[in-house]
Amino acid sequence: MTGSAIATLVALDDFLLRTAGFRAKIEAESRGPLMPHDVAWKPANTYADAPHEYILAPAEPELFQRFAAQLKESGVKEQFTLRGKTATYRYCYPGDGYKYWIIGRVLNRSKIQEAT
Repeated sequence: MTGSAIATLVALDDFLLRTAGFRAKIEAESRGPLMPHDVAWKPANTYADAPHEYILAPAEPELFQRFAAQLKESGVKEQFTLRGKTATYRYCYPGDGYKYWIIGRVLNRSKIQEAT
């Protein structure tokens, strides 16, 4: 096995451990008053080439703060390219079929099969 392949496996193992920890925390908090499926997500119509939904922090401060804390603690850094511009964001995958990320005061989510 090459050094590159080993590095890839180590990175994947690290990702899986962090994702499992995030998933466990979300499940533990699911007994709380608010979960992502409990809120009305708005479609991001201005980005047809990157389909996703969002909520604004002032509209759902509890949910926003919970995801902000989880992303800071165990989010996975990934690059995203749209219209020739690349940015790095922290994403989380709680196991509900979506990936979540924050830009400013906006919590975003995209179905995993649609996420790029």
